[in-house]
Amino acid sequence: MQIFCKLYSRIIYCDNKTSSADVTTTADYLVGFVYKSKSYSSPELSELAYSKKLQFFSHEEGRVRPLEGNNETPFVYDYFIKDHLGNVRMILTEEEKQDKYPVASLEDSKIEIEKNYYDKYIQCSR
Repeated sequence: MQIFCKLYSRIIYCDNKTSSADVTTTADYLVGFVYKSKSYSSPELSELAYSKKLQFFSHEEGRVRPLEGNNETPFVYDYFIKDHLGNVRMILTEEEKQDKYPVASLEDSKIEIEKNYYDKYIQCSR
């Protein structure tokens, strides 16, 4: 005998402020599992669309997220550190990720490399 839970909700967000094409994002919540779908009205962007992609699911101490393009560890665990009222104050994760950025020296010899990383900050400082 299988038991199916009936707790299900769906929220749809539409965004047409970013471009001339309408973007529709749908979030499906199904008993602790969160799925996301995205569709575009523009045919040029149709390859970016996806349907019911798992975002995360909850467990007792946090959540579990799928990692894209990683066959060794397909899921990563996030643990929520909460205060005495139950508010999440910190998230500890098992994901190992390193983002390396060059030093923002603003020297003329390195300005072209730094523009790739800090372009909006460089324009504000001049």
